[in-house]
Amino acid sequence: MKKIAILVLVDIMMFWTVSYCQNNTALDIVKKYDEQSSFNDETSKMTMVLLNKQGDKRVREIVRYLVTDKNDKRSSLIKFLSPADVKGTGFLVIENIGRDDDQWLYLPAFNKSRRISSSNETDYFVGSDFTYEDLSREDLNEFSYELLPETTIDGHLCYQIKALPKSEKKIKDSGYSKRELFIRKDNYILVKANFYDKSGSLIKTYSTENVKLVEGTQKWRAFTFGMANIKNSHKTVISITKLDINKNLDKEIFTLKNLEKQ
Repeated sequence: MKKIAILVLVDIMMFWTVSYCQNNTALDIVKKYDEQSSFNDETSKMTMVLLNKQGDKRVREIVRYLVTDKNDKRSSLIKFLSPADVKGTGFLVIENIGRDDDQWLYLPAFNKSRRISSSNETDYFVGSDFTYEDLSREDLNEFSYELLPETTIDGHLCYQIKALPKSEKKIKDSGYSKRELFIRKDNYILVKANFYDKSGSLIKTYSTENVKLVEGTQKWRAFTFGMANIKNSHKTVISITKLDINKNLDKEIFTLKNLEKQ
């Protein structure tokens, strides 16, 4: 009888585990993606290439600093290192809870920082195909998520999720009526996303290459990623040339003073 009881218990546990895995909600998956992208701090040097439909390209070198505090609030700072016409340009984001994030853009030519409001979310960032909305961390409470049929991308099975702005404010401020997110099942990294405008037309596609585990960590990163604008045939491709995670980055760099420092 004891053996039977043990076998029944094992069967129940196996059924619960399988059922739990199969019933992963879209929100559960997006939360795991958010956890995969989390860090104490992260510094990356990157090359940004802007490509137009004629095949002309502009190359920019940038550095990005990210930090997460004990309350899970993130701050980020992007600085342009070259070429000369954009050198010193910077973008600072301080994440807040319960209100809009604080965002500032610094342009050396004007020698001042300009605050970016939620009404500017649809503006494109320094000539790239990424908007300020794309560069912000997603507030999961402002969206509804729906699980669509799984698909395969580059040989990897992926969850497919439809994301819709939910709050009245987000519906108004967002440049997108919906997004389709493709998240790998094995490591919960976002490998592709489709963006649709307010009329429901596909306007941009985000894609990745060279996805790998960062040495010495349990974090996966796409070392090449890009945003293609369908309407104007313009594309932005970013490649990470150097990446450091959890190296005790000085949190004092996330200030307006440092943003404007040359």
